Amino acid sequence: MFYMKNKDRFEITELFMAQADHERCFYGVIKRGKDADGHPHLFSRIIVKDGLIQACAIDQKTLGKMLDEMCNMVLDYGLHSDAGVSIEVFGNQYFLN
Repeated sequence: MFYMKNKDRFEITELFMAQADHERCFYGVIKRGKDADGHPHLFSRIIVKDGLIQACAIDQKTLGKMLDEMCNMVLDYGLHSDAGVSIEVFGNQYFLN
């Protein structure tokens, strides 16, 4: 008789889309959860071009709007093209926000 030590586990993944316009759409995953007070919490991470956008919100409509705006900022305004100002401390680079 064959026994499995680890049971097979299925994980359902929900896809989410960020859209700059009708020709530029990018897909990623959405994770749903609840915060400490029991309120809904949604998180999404999407790879756009050579960058990554991620956001969290309390509902899907707000999350989608934020991701669409960030997608436009990355593609049209070069959000990830400038690394920003950094300083060197003990041989390591630290970015200043």
